[in-house]
Amino acid sequence: MTRNGEGEDAPTASSSGVPAKDSYGSGASPFQPAARRPVLHRLVPVSEQLPGYHGGTLRRDLLAGVTVAALALPAAMAYAELAGLSPVAGLYALLLPTVAYTLLGSSRQLIVGPEGSIAALVAAALVPLAADDPERYASLAALLAVLVGAVFLVARLIRLGWVADYFSRAVLIGYIHGVAVVLIIGQLGKLLGLDIDAQDPLAQLAEVVGELGDLSGITLAVGVACLASLLLLRWRAPKLPGPLLVVILAIAASAAIGLAEEGVAVVGEIPPGLPGIQLPGLSLSDVLALLPAALGIFFVSFSDEILTARSFAGKRGQHVRVDTELTAMGAANLAAGLTQAFPVGASGSRTAVNDQMGGRTQISGLIGAGAIACVLLFLTEPMQYLPKAALGAVIVAAAVGLIEPASWRGLARTSRVEVAIAAVTMAGVIAVGVLEALVVAVALSILDVVRRSATPHDAVLGWVDRQGRYCGEPAAAGCAACLAARPPQWALDIAAWRALFAR
Repeated sequence: MTRNGEGEDAPTASSSGVPAKDSYGSGASPFQPAARRPVLHRLVPVSEQLPGYHGGTLRRDLLAGVTVAALALPAAMAYAELAGLSPVAGLYALLLPTVAYTLLGSSRQLIVGPEGSIAALVAAALVPLAADDPERYASLAALLAVLVGAVFLVARLIRLGWVADYFSRAVLIGYIHGVAVVLIIGQLGKLLGLDIDAQDPLAQLAEVVGELGDLSGITLAVGVACLASLLLLRWRAPKLPGPLLVVILAIAASAAIGLAEEGVAVVGEIPPGLPGIQLPGLSLSDVLALLPAALGIFFVSFSDEILTARSFAGKRGQHVRVDTELTAMGAANLAAGLTQAFPVGASGSRTAVNDQMGGRTQISGLIGAGAIACVLLFLTEPMQYLPKAALGAVIVAAAVGLIEPASWRGLARTSRVEVAIAAVTMAGVIAVGVLEALVVAVALSILDVVRRSATPHDAVLGWVDRQGRYCGEPAAAGCAACLAARPPQWALDIAAWRALFAR
């Protein structure tokens, strides 16, 4: 991998997947810096794909964009509820932020928008400041998005992208599974028809257990039916947009039966139309109060975003430029703040769907944003009948999808210390909160690095004639290659006697 003049990874393949031509020129040294990319390509990476864009690629991007929009629609509304905001704020977060990342991001598959872990952090930051004032709450959420975007841009200016190379996989695994448990606990009230006042997961769970006698049977039936349908569709028909189908059926059933009159909580009226551009209030006291949360959301969002982008880019032989991603995510969060939304991040599930459905350029993101805009303009009236239990089921199903036992087994094969770090992170997220748990987990990761540096691995190498190389595994340890190359015992005995008499 080469480095360009801006300190970013220079791509070694063209946008069409064909290996790039020699950028050094005839007779030039391969140790010279790579040729600078055109300014337009550096500022707007999607412009690299436009010259070779054709009808077949457009058809794949169109299918992927519409499918991702169908999946994002109910999820965004549910995550807005989780953040303590109106469901329409989740839809706003799918518009201009998506356009900003599409134009400025270097990943061709990544989809940005509302995410469960970030929504939980937003709620944790805003509830103590404005829980009883919805208008101030929404204004602070927009301000928080602006601050998160500003942190991303400052990180880009000071070239903080190198930090991405040191994110611990153990911390990420523990964090993801802890967030999954927190999300499930947080939706129990919606699924059971209970009013839960507690904010911490353990306190919420205790309150749910204490109020089980007051649960709503019809709300429970709606929630269980939606959740069972979502899990069944994921198992039997993973290519179908299960959340969208379940939401449509829930809206139809709610309108036909009149679930609101039966005591089932529904979303209520959603204002039609697109959001306007509005700068949130910039009170110094509010900025200082929200800045720690903005830093925490930046850390969580950046680590998740860069790991997701790199994993999908690696599958397609592409490259993700970290500094470009910092700029793109900063612009996406600024756009969210200016359109009355809340902080956004990378969606692993929707990115996977985009890749699976054939999305190969950022154009699929633009198509998805256009589909959401059509919903806001023409289809907001039916959404008022959507039961909140259905949104809770969408979040629980998404949280269940985050749980991967195989990742724990992979850590166990690598190091028991990393399993312990992941377990501490998970328990901390549930017990004390995301930010505090991440601080402890990162500190443990640093101590583990120090421990391994103090006792580095070493090996004594020996030359193996039959292999023509040095080997650090003694034959007694069971190295198959060494055992195959090892002479018979009688030959070793003769060699030992010859060496003795040679003295």
